[in-house]
Amino acid sequence: MEIKYLKFEINMWDIFFLVIYLSHLLGGIDILFNKKEKDGIFFLVIGISYFVYRFLLVMIIKSKMKFDFSDYKVKIKGLFFEKIIEYSDIKTLTVRKNMLGSYDILLNFDSSINIYKYFCNLIMDVSIESNHKKSYIFCDIKNKDEILEYLLKKIGYPKKEIREKVNGEKLYVKYSIFERFHMLCCSIFSIVSIFSVGVAWGDLELMIELFVIIILLLVMTMIKFFRKDYIMKRYSNYSISIFERKKGIYIVDSFLETDEKVVINYENYFYKRDYYYFQNNVMPKNYKKYDN
Repeated sequence: MEIKYLKFEINMWDIFFLVIYLSHLLGGIDILFNKKEKDGIFFLVIGISYFVYRFLLVMIIKSKMKFDFSDYKVKIKGLFFEKIIEYSDIKTLTVRKNMLGSYDILLNFDSSINIYKYFCNLIMDVSIESNHKKSYIFCDIKNKDEILEYLLKKIGYPKKEIREKVNGEKLYVKYSIFERFHMLCCSIFSIVSIFSVGVAWGDLELMIELFVIIILLLVMTMIKFFRKDYIMKRYSNYSISIFERKKGIYIVDSFLETDEKVVINYENYFYKRDYYYFQNNVMPKNYKKYDN
């Protein structure tokens, strides 16, 4: 079976990093060519390096990736790593749609390999979380249906025709407008970034422009809907799926259900709040049962 990639894609984290490194690139050009200072080379190299990595190196490495789907496991060979994941170890399988129409399929969500998606899943196996050896992201794939159906069959889910006929139950997640802790962290990071850039470049107008951009990013990422609805389908006592419009998750065993809620076990011991998973563009952790 062949993984077919979309060569070029933009995701939520790309927007954040593109703004940061584009500011380095433009600042370097301004310092080097307008102000005639050699310090601009440093900022120019940082900006160029990111764009070369993100849009050239990633595309080349995608074409070199090797996958071996056998009866009981998938073997993944990246640039500097090799990983084997047995199908029986896949407890959560998440599907999400990217901004340009391709899909990511996440095996056993790991936040480290999600934030640095291309680096960790194409180049090196780097993570601080305990489940990283059993985690992987198939990035920017075009043949999502083919890969998804194969993996679902291997982890024990019924055929597509049966899944489509299973009745759904409503769940919901309730957010506050702002998550205070994360707003505080982002605000501190933003202030430090603006101050550092302003001191390095000595440009008040640029500081103001960066401040406006960061405020807009904060508004985009921090404001939440009061309530968001989901659909849960139940296949047995040990397997369910939960969906929304552009993403969904299939769960085997790794969930807790009570009369009031459904909780997914992502094997992440550091973060317990739904906002964290919202920020990582995966399905939330805690769901409340729908009540009219």
